[in-house]
Amino acid sequence: MQAVLSVLPLDTFVDHPAERMEVVGDALALPAVQREAQREVDAAEGRSVPFASVERFAFY
Repeated sequence: MQAVLSVLPLDTFVDHPAERMEVVGDALALPAVQREAQREVDAAEGRSVPFASVERFAFY
């Protein structure tokens, strides 16, 4: 995440510049890898940028 965000910053012209795939059966669950990615996004942006959740098949 750090490497990608260092050369490709998040778009500031959209409501949800970062998205995550929902866990099947528990849309509110945040697996460890998604929590870690959220921390990296927030650190790179210097602010909280919550991930928007996307249903599994819509994500694909």
